[in-house]
Amino acid sequence: MPIKYTFTKNDMFAGKVHSLVQRRGEDEHLRTQATLIAAFASGHSWQTNKLMKEPSVSMESFSNSKEAIRSEYTLARSERWKNVKASDIQEVASMNIGPSAFSMWLLTAGVEKGDHGTYKSAWATLQREFAQACDDISGTNQ
Repeated sequence: MPIKYTFTKNDMFAGKVHSLVQRRGEDEHLRTQATLIAAFASGHSWQTNKLMKEPSVSMESFSNSKEAIRSEYTLARSERWKNVKASDIQEVASMNIGPSAFSMWLLTAGVEKGDHGTYKSAWATLQREFAQACDDISGTNQ
């Protein structure tokens, strides 16, 4: 008997990332989204994940972990984005990362100032997708 599996939006997003890697595409927005997921998911960047989960994250916390955050971001941007899985997406979707924490991460991770807008746009898109997925699950859009 075949195994039944229901595909979620997270599975579909992970599939898009895998397709992007396979065809060596140039969808920069999708790549940036995958980089953010790799940068925040514990399986790829555990120190950043731990910091972002703190209830009251401060600039001092980011300063104390600056080298680790930069290193994890560099790895996420270069290689780890290619290995994003649905479970990573689900984990990041369940995190409550506010705008100030995200901005502090951008500065601490060493994201170039010219790319801040790209990352903010990609993060906003991910948050909309996460919120829509939650609405679909709870049935509020019916």
